[in-house]
Amino acid sequence: MRCSAQLNTRGPTLPNSARPRTCRVKFSLLGSTGSIGTQTLDIVAEHPDRFQVVSLAAGGNVALLAEQIARFSPSLVSVRDSGGARALEAALDAAGVDRRPEIQIGAAGIDAVAAHPEADACVTGIVGCAGLRPTMAAIEAGKDICLANKETLIAGGPTVLPAAAKHGVSILPADSEHSAIFQCLQGLPEGGLRRIILTASGGAFRDLPVSELPKVTVADALKHPNWAMGKKITIDSATLMNKGLEVIEAHYLFGASYDNIDIVIHPQSIVHSMIETQDSSVLAQLGWPDMRLPILYTMSWPERVPCSEVTWPRLDFVKAGNLTFRQPDHAKYPAMELAYSAGRAGGTMTGVMSAANEAAVELFLEEAIGYLDIVPVVEAACEAHRVELVERPSLEEIVHYDQWARRHIGRELEWCVGAQPTSLMHRIEPLLNNDKYEKVADLDRGAFGWVQHARNRFTASLATTPIIAACTGEDVAIKFLQLGSRFHKRFVEREIINHRLLSHPHIVAFKEVFVTPQYLAIVMEFVGGGNLQQYVERAGTLPEWLARCFFQQLILALNYCHQHLNIAHRDIKLGNILLNTKYQIPILKICDFGYSKNIVTGSVPKTRVGTAAYISPEVAKSHGVTAYDTEKADVWSCGVTLYCMLAGRYPFTDADHQVRLRHIQDLTSHDVAAAMAALPPVSPECLALLHRILVIDSGARASFSDIMADPWFRLFLPNLGEMGSAVAEEVQSEAEVLERLAEAAVHSDERAREEALSDEAIARGIEDVFLEVDPSQALSMDLSFQR
Repeated sequence: MRCSAQLNTRGPTLPNSARPRTCRVKFSLLGSTGSIGTQTLDIVAEHPDRFQVVSLAAGGNVALLAEQIARFSPSLVSVRDSGGARALEAALDAAGVDRRPEIQIGAAGIDAVAAHPEADACVTGIVGCAGLRPTMAAIEAGKDICLANKETLIAGGPTVLPAAAKHGVSILPADSEHSAIFQCLQGLPEGGLRRIILTASGGAFRDLPVSELPKVTVADALKHPNWAMGKKITIDSATLMNKGLEVIEAHYLFGASYDNIDIVIHPQSIVHSMIETQDSSVLAQLGWPDMRLPILYTMSWPERVPCSEVTWPRLDFVKAGNLTFRQPDHAKYPAMELAYSAGRAGGTMTGVMSAANEAAVELFLEEAIGYLDIVPVVEAACEAHRVELVERPSLEEIVHYDQWARRHIGRELEWCVGAQPTSLMHRIEPLLNNDKYEKVADLDRGAFGWVQHARNRFTASLATTPIIAACTGEDVAIKFLQLGSRFHKRFVEREIINHRLLSHPHIVAFKEVFVTPQYLAIVMEFVGGGNLQQYVERAGTLPEWLARCFFQQLILALNYCHQHLNIAHRDIKLGNILLNTKYQIPILKICDFGYSKNIVTGSVPKTRVGTAAYISPEVAKSHGVTAYDTEKADVWSCGVTLYCMLAGRYPFTDADHQVRLRHIQDLTSHDVAAAMAALPPVSPECLALLHRILVIDSGARASFSDIMADPWFRLFLPNLGEMGSAVAEEVQSEAEVLERLAEAAVHSDERAREEALSDEAIARGIEDVFLEVDPSQALSMDLSFQR
């Protein structure tokens, strides 16, 4: 029996056929005293002829564990530590339990429970990344997994899935949404699935106006309208982070792309999820809100176990009443988009997001932060992780970055929250009731704001006739940055002041700044052709002549920045290069000056900023202590950009084909030579220039002037006038810009600005937090660019 169908191929975790049945299926149970564990044991107690528990793992609730031992007689149990073991022995003595199990402690004990030799399958009910290692132990022992621990796939998917395939283990979903999808897939031919639709209750605040969210309390957030669950999952339901995590889990379980997984609000929680098939049919699984049903189906699959109507009430459609659905409000639930972005980034990013969310929710439950602080704090942790993301991590790396995220949240609390528990404003539509600009579409979202395509109601776009000009406003891009955020305080003023000075045909034009009650808005030229990374990914590799054309435009723009205005970009990469595709040869436009630095007026550059795949070795090793030459650092990034255009891959990866910061720090001339040897055929002149650019010693590296004098670079060098003209509209005056910054509570006097923007100030006490922070593309992961 084939039990799943995927968009293209079978999901790697679902069973291909029914598991063989013995008299009873024997289970090991992780987290026996938690919600999943107790409900699992209720099922075992109701069906002793079908199910048996042979081992239990619990935490600190030894009294309940003693009762479970007395009732179910497992042969092995595990508790947290030796103190728990002694307390358990005492509880068993007090209860008069004669048949004692073996008692083990700690992580080794949990692993032993998971891999119990008599168990056919393991029910994973431990919350968080703590459940990952024992799940791997069960997989390596050949046990099927009844998956009730989200982190197993959210954090460990890149490692768990290959292990499950290697050991022939099936992973069966035990939560309501994924169980519903799994049930709907039964009998569907392979290739028959078009789309997955996850339903969400909407949580405690689904009917609360967004404007009321700053006032909500912990008690308010714990009042779930439909489900009785633990505190953490109830808060996740309120933020809809739980649904974002389920999107990632569905991607791994069923092999669906993120573009084919949707979320809808379903207040009644009767439809637990749906699938759409290739012929546009929609299949749904319905039932009362009861977590026992998906657990039972996971344990009994492929059978349907008869259950008492007393303990398992049948669904009455008349009593259920109306079933309604609506789109989730993105302003109310920003966690959704964060989860989609983290999922698309992949690798260790999803685990970092999940761990950071656990830590942030715990802080909220302790009333250390406000409800509206949860998502921004998590997003900031994700941003800080971008430079060290590992695409195909080992189990050790997954656990390492889980712990890193939790430690990071403590530092983030100091920077982001400050004295007021709800200092981070909720997101509302920023152009609502704006007299000058109207929204066209969202372009990208980040930790502290987002970018929208908008239209100026009062300016004419470039139009061929006066009639068209009269009715068509100028298209612009507007970056909205959340007021009061750490990023806003430390980087935005630098970005605005530096960007405003730049006027070049190959730099996105700055227009103006304005302030809303929640956001500082930066208005820029709209460039609608996507970015260079997308262009290269579609093409695979670029012909040398086209790569040179793009490279020439890039160097001309950066030479202008450095030589004329002493401004370094410090985050050159394919993703920060936009394309105007209205011309036969696209026009290149550099964007995102969030890391830019004025070398004359600013402090000595020492901070390690940028994107791991593109930063130079000296920047990678700076640690906020060692100064570096920003021109030579930008030159290195340009060299990596040229290499990527020619090769369709990054030049410097480690043995696992990953871009890791440590590898960039330790680059040698041998690594450079190996990268050059791996290039597709290019002209000797092109190769010679790359050899002059990608030099480990920055002192020996070519400058922009050197590059512009190079024969290969000068071949067919475009005339700027022929490549399009710089935007000529009037730019907001410096006085007006400073007035807007003051209005937004950004430092405006020179001394305060230098302190707030100094690399030394940023580096103090928060090493590398600002690596790869991009307010407009917070989770647009360049590390995914690998062929």
